[in-house]
Amino acid sequence: MKKLLLLTVLVFGLYAETTTELQKACELNNSRACGKLGGMLILGKKVKKDYKLARQYLSKACKLNDVLACNALAPLYHHGYGGKKDYSKAIKYYKKACKSNIGMSCLYLGLLYDRDKGIKNDVRKANIYYKKACDLNYGQGCTAFGLAYYAGRGGVKINDSKAKQYFYKACILKDKDGCRLYKKLGGR
Repeated sequence: MKKLLLLTVLVFGLYAETTTELQKACELNNSRACGKLGGMLILGKKVKKDYKLARQYLSKACKLNDVLACNALAPLYHHGYGGKKDYSKAIKYYKKACKSNIGMSCLYLGLLYDRDKGIKNDVRKANIYYKKACDLNYGQGCTAFGLAYYAGRGGVKINDSKAKQYFYKACILKDKDGCRLYKKLGGR
């Protein structure tokens, strides 16, 4: 949830307009305004925190092809903030954002495939999304893909050297688990 909140602050630049101006712009189908309002509602900045309403604004922004809004919306459905958990909607929004090269969404899509949450368990497919997240320089994606080599999962043969390479990249990208695993395999 902390990453979702930080991403929302960074992405939506919360203080550019007043809430009234944003609401009017959103009503006129300005995706950025809808996304900003959704972000403000998640954080409770200048407005009362309201995940349910955040879902509505982010959904509108996502429908208007604001993929960063899709990325912020997916976890609300994934974790049930503002309503029931809905894995099918979470998957839909993660896929849209991942297709537009949002690494965080690729990672979480991989996790849903890996853990059989709302989608048939498919570790091979999970690895595809983990690798894409890593290729997009999302550190946790590198750690997850490194673990595939470390444990020999999803059609990937055990290969400590490759695992170490992915853990190293994860560590460079500031993922603590990646650093820990890199050191475990003899990295410094």
